Order: sequence, then C-alpha cells, then structure tokens
Amino acid sequence: MNRMKLFLVLLPAVMVMKVSAAEPDVESARMEYAKARLVGGGKVAEVRIDAGLQHPEAYRVQTEGGKSVIEGGAAAGVQYGVQAMLEGDFTPGAVEKPDFAIRGTTLCLMPGDYKATLSPKHYPWFYDKGFMTRTLDAFAAARLNTIFLWAGHLFPYIVEMPDYPEAAADVPPEQVTANQEQFRWFATECDRRNIQVLMMFYNIHVSPPFAAKHGMKTNPKKPTPLLREYTHYALTRYFKEFPAVGLYACPGESIESKYQLEWFRDVIFDAAKKSGKNPVIVVRDWTMNMDFRKQMKSLYENVYSELKHNDESLTSPFPDVRHLQLEGIARGHIVNFHLVADLVPMRWGSPLLLQESMVYLKRLGFVQGVEFYGQSFWKWPYTLDKLDPKQKGYIPEGPKLLSLDRDAVYFDAFGRYLWRAERDEGGEQKYWESYFGRKYGSTEAGRLIYRWYIVTGPIGPGLQNLNATKVAGYWPSMLLLNQKVDMILNLNKDLADTPYTLYRETGRVDGRYYPRPFDSYFVARYHQEYALPKTGKLPVMYKEMATYKQRVGVADLEQRHCMPVTQYAQYLERGEEVDSAMTPERAARLLNKLAVESVELARAAEAAVAEGPDKEELRRFVNDSEMYVLATQAMIHKENAAILKARMLQSNKADKGAEFIREMEASVEVVRKLAALTTGTYLYGNDLVQSHWKDKTQWEFQGDLAAQRKWLESFGSQSGAKHE
Repeated sequence: MNRMKLFLVLLPAVMVMKVSAAEPDVESARMEYAKARLVGGGKVAEVRIDAGLQHPEAYRVQTEGGKSVIEGGAAAGVQYGVQAMLEGDFTPGAVEKPDFAIRGTTLCLMPGDYKATLSPKHYPWFYDKGFMTRTLDAFAAARLNTIFLWAGHLFPYIVEMPDYPEAAADVPPEQVTANQEQFRWFATECDRRNIQVLMMFYNIHVSPPFAAKHGMKTNPKKPTPLLREYTHYALTRYFKEFPAVGLYACPGESIESKYQLEWFRDVIFDAAKKSGKNPVIVVRDWTMNMDFRKQMKSLYENVYSELKHNDESLTSPFPDVRHLQLEGIARGHIVNFHLVADLVPMRWGSPLLLQESMVYLKRLGFVQGVEFYGQSFWKWPYTLDKLDPKQKGYIPEGPKLLSLDRDAVYFDAFGRYLWRAERDEGGEQKYWESYFGRKYGSTEAGRLIYRWYIVTGPIGPGLQNLNATKVAGYWPSMLLLNQKVDMILNLNKDLADTPYTLYRETGRVDGRYYPRPFDSYFVARYHQEYALPKTGKLPVMYKEMATYKQRVGVADLEQRHCMPVTQYAQYLERGEEVDSAMTPERAARLLNKLAVESVELARAAEAAVAEGPDKEELRRFVNDSEMYVLATQAMIHKENAAILKARMLQSNKADKGAEFIREMEASVEVVRKLAALTTGTYLYGNDLVQSHWKDKTQWEFQGDLAAQRKWLESFGSQSGAKHE
C-alpha cells in the first residue's frame, strides 16, 4: 500500500557527484534506465528499438514466441512501454504515441521577491539527491518529458562566468561550484529519463550583486550595451554546459514592449543559434509586443508560444478564447496551467475534469503541449496542511506532507491525459478506482475517493467562475476572495459583452475577467437537478464565441455559461424565467449540494480503512469537504444578496433592503465558521503571500457588509423607500 509520507525536514546536504564534461550516450543511458525500471518492477521482457514506429516516444507491447516484447521508436518509447507494462495498462500489439509533444510540470527555484539566488539554505530539496531521484522517477512514470524551472536569473549560480565574477558574489565560490555540479547531475538525470529542462528566466533581470555593482535595478526596463553583452554571455555559457536544456521567457517581464523584438532577436535567439544545439525556447505571452508576435516564427526555428489556460486558475476545462489568436505564430503552442489559486490548498485532482481539459486542447488542433504548476508551488515540496495544531508558521520544523504524495493524482492525471486525451469512460473509472484502491489499501476506499474527486472537481472552479470576479491584479488569490457585491454586479454585466481581454495585450487588461463555460459533469448535474437549461434557444454571446465553439466542438457551449447577476436581475424584474442559460443562484445551490455529497463520501472512505496514516489522511478529506460546504454556503448568501441589490437598483426601490442585509450578514457568519475550521488545519489559504481566511477573507466579507449597509441607507433615502 502506498502510504502518505510524513517528512520532518529535508537535509540540506551539498553532496555532489562529478559528471564528465563529455556528452553521454543519451540513447544508451535511456535504455539502461528502462531496463532498470523493468527489473525493479519484477517484470521480464525483451526490449528493442523499432524505427518503423515513426515516433521516438511511441511504443508497442506484444508477445512473440511466448515472451513479452517491448518496442520503442527510440529509447524514450521503450521507457514508456515499460511503464505501460508495469501498470498493466496497454493493448497488446497496438502502437501508442502521445497526443502532445511537450508534457511538463514546473518546479520553483525563485523566492517570492523574484530575486535570483541558489543555495541549500533556500532550496534544500534541490540538493537532496534521494528526494530528487524519487521526484524525477514519479514525473517519468507519469510520462512527463519536460520540467520548467521557474527562476529569476540563475545562470551565474550554475555556470562559470569568469568575465562577470560579481554576478554570483552573494554566495561563496565553493557554493557556486556545488551548484554547478548539482545542476549538472540534475540535467543529466532528467535527460536519461527523457525529460528536457527549460530554464525560465525573467529575460532582462540580473542578480542582486550584479545590480549593486553596476548601479541598476534587478529588473531594468530597457536594454543597455552592458545588459546585452552580459545576457548573451550568460546564455552562451548555459547552452554550452548542459545537455537537454532550453529556455522559457516572458517578454513583458520586465522589458518595455518596444524593445522586445530586438532583445529577443539579438540576444536570446542569437545565443541559441550560435550554440549549435537548436534548443527549445518557449515565449509566454505576457504583454507580448504585436510586432514581435508577428515576426517571432521567422526569427528562430525552435520557438513555441505559450499562454495561460484560464489566467492563474483552473476556472474551466475550456481554454481562454485568446489562444486562437496565437495559432501559427511559432513552431507550436503550449498552454500554461498556471498557479491554480482556485483549487488550493485543499485536495483537488478530478481525473474527469482534467481529461476534459486535455480533450478541448487537442480539438483546437494547434496545441503542442502543456505546462502545469503543482498545487504546492511556492512551498514545494510540502503542502500547506497544518498537522501540528501548535504550528504558527511554515518554516519551523514539524510534520509536513509532501505534495508528491498527497497530490500524486494531480501529476498522474495530467500525464495520463496529455499522453492520450480521449479514452473510454468506463475504462477510466475502473483505472482510477484501482489506482486509489492501491493507494489507500482498500477497494471500497478507492471507489469512494475516486467518486469524491469527481464530485469535488467542479466546486473550486465553480466558485471562481460563478461571477468571474477574480481580479488579475491580485494574483495570489484564494477561495472566496474578490466576491464583493459590487464586483459581482459591475465586472460582468451581460453574456453578450465582448471580453476586452480579446483586444488588449495579455497582462494589460486591468485585472478583468469574464465568464467561461462550466465543465461537463457540473452541466450534467445541473440538468439533472433543474431540467435546465432547455434545449433550443441559446443565450446571445459575443461574436468570437462562434468560431471558438466550432473549434472545441460543443454544441451547447453558450448554455454552459452562468448568466451574470446584473443580466439575470433584468429578467427577474420583468417577471421572465431564464431557461437558456445557467443562473447564479441555482449554480451556487448545486455547488453546495456537491459539497454536502462529498462529506458523506469522505466519511465513508475514512470508515473503510483501519487506523493508521491512511485513515488520518482520509480524515483530512472530510475536513476539505466541510470547507467546501461552508464556502458554498457563503456564496449562496452572497449570490442572493447580489441579486437583491441588482433588482433594487433596476426598480429604484429599497423594498428588498432588509432581506439584502440578512443575506449579507449570513455570508459573514459562514465565513467566520470557515476561518475557525481552517485555523487548525491549514497554515495558509495561499502559499505566496501567506494569507488565511481568518484574516483576508473575513476582513473582505465584513468590509463588504459595512459598505453595503452604508449604500442601502443612502439608496433608501434617494429612492424614497426605506427598507424594513
């Protein structure tokens, strides 16, 4: 049984292994890794290369003369064939190859202040070879082939830069040497597992000691001759030193838009070309200059564009409509499932919702890959679970959960559906029930926990998408933030309004957001609960939706949207029923019903296992469900309040004022209960800014109540109708 591991602390050992500067025989190393996995898994099979499979990652498992044979298009394919045999999840004789070329997750080597450094003090896990080996094995088993290393500017800390000794002057020389050797070990270990490393860097940032030496900020806005020369030099050294490496850059951070084209052409792309390795370079659309976008493909061959899936959240399985604007601008396009602030810190990992997401990406026809962040990004490798009631902060030693264990389903489901998105529904249910049954040592617990993940899948995204009030200017969001009544009424008013994210540069949209379609499971439950929306009539949507709808192939796409409160109130004031789209109060009630259902599933799963670590973990599932119940109750009250205010504004009467205030007061009381519940179970609700419901959310809901009381008093006197 795969029990949840508790780690007290990872030792910051700086033991390093020297690796020859000569490039290893990559194919041979990958074949040896595949054979070792086979033996370690207790399986016997012949392994061989068959170039006729016509894809380096393709594989076929079959029987010849009474013995098992695993064939791969290259050594990478053999590795994936071995994994299929170990899982017992393959069709004999069938050729399997991936739907997406780039299948990657992200690790963070950057502090919250975005200033570069690298040492065991800051990232002890990176130097723990035992832990890193286990991590890379887990990623390889999920068939991930890319690691995006999120960093500010690590180059002087991992390669020798004798021309600029000041660049890493904040760590001792022996630490720079240890960093270089550790990174070389890391890159080599990734390479033999068919994992490429893409170093993210803020493309015009520099290290703090370099900035101090030359009298500049760590994030200058415009290029200078020194910055051009220094950055080109750093990239040249990086490409020379490491196998299977590439780059990942954000043109809008921090360079001014007008300098982007020349900076990438003359510095980044030029260094890549001169390396002779043709490394992958991913350019994320974040305030990307339009001229640069148009010319990017002609400037460098092996370049990929990237855009966030749903901003910094997983609000919907449907990708942002803006992705269509990036079709064809590069060799391929990557979708970035960024910080999933609407899902954490709770357990989340709906295989059904993640599969649906990958299906739509495949249907777009031009998406080549996905980058997804883990659920514990800034505090990797730990989750935010508070296991010791006395623990007040994150740093003090104490029992913690590893994200690699707790959130394994998240990594594994992404990997499974990036490999092949469209699969048989019944087969998938059996696969995941068996997966969870092995994890918790109980067939019954496996069945219940699979159901738990399916039922809870829509709750976090649904709470986010209900009003689409997430303010992009405040990235470190968390459950229930940005749900003030006036935001609900004013940020989105009509489904037909064109999102102005569609005609502004990404990153220059003033923190606006817009409603997206709900997932298929939630829509099916909505139909089951309300027999709505009715077939036939479709709500009016913005014109770009028609093209998008055709690409994703969903006939009722318009009806999968929730009508904004302001628009819905117009129907109510006219005495008309809304039957062509989902409505906010019904959606909120259904989210609550799913949460209540999940409590019973979690309790039953807990009861199905004996006392021990598994039972303790399943008890935490119960806690997460109880959080969901309170969060959805709070939103029911807030939706009711918003609808009442919208109706009063449209009628210019304060006749619903008393009921409005009661709903607002009820929302505050429920959030107070949520804060009390989570104080002993989670250190934070957000791992970057370390905020918690007991301060941030309570403060916001209480402040909103006070503001609405003042508004109602003023409105009542102006409208001439005092509320009761």
